[in-house]
Amino acid sequence: MFKYPVQIERHVLIPFFAFLAMVVCILAAYGTWFGFHLKIPASESAETWGQFGDYVGGVLNPLIGGLTLMWLIRSVHLQKTELAETREALVATQHAQEEQTRLTYLTAKRETLNLKLSSVVSQLGHQQSTMNVWLTQIANNETYQKVVNEKGEVVDVRIALSATRSAIERLENEREKLIAELDCLIEEAEQGANARQAA
Repeated sequence: MFKYPVQIERHVLIPFFAFLAMVVCILAAYGTWFGFHLKIPASESAETWGQFGDYVGGVLNPLIGGLTLMWLIRSVHLQKTELAETREALVATQHAQEEQTRLTYLTAKRETLNLKLSSVVSQLGHQQSTMNVWLTQIANNETYQKVVNEKGEVVDVRIALSATRSAIERLENEREKLIAELDCLIEEAEQGANARQAA
């Protein structure tokens, strides 16, 4: 993914060395043709060297312009490719952050449900224990008609047992509801994991 500096260097250096090689080849061809093949000696006239400069400029200027245009087109293409890959990376980062947020939410919700469930189970255990104590007291003393409730009030045993049974039923229903919510939460987390694996 981080290949751009190498590609940019390659896209700059290749045209530069190609241009340098063309200049050397043109000068070598010119020198070989006029110096060795036609055996024309180097001129001492400024006018002749001016014509030579015009010739070299006339040949090299279009080459330099073409290489510059080619380098510009390649640079724009490279930047376009880099921008597209950066955009893809940003989208992937956004999806990862959204998934992290979703997982954080699911974790917090799970912890909240676990705390509620622990509280309900604790209350349920307390109510069942209270009921067992009262039933034991009644079994030991058949004439036992009054008990002390959680508020410290002396009440009829039938009323206390009825209230305790109602509390136990309410807590059992709440426990079942919390367990169902936890199951739904686990299913939601598994579906999210399966969706990530499929993507």
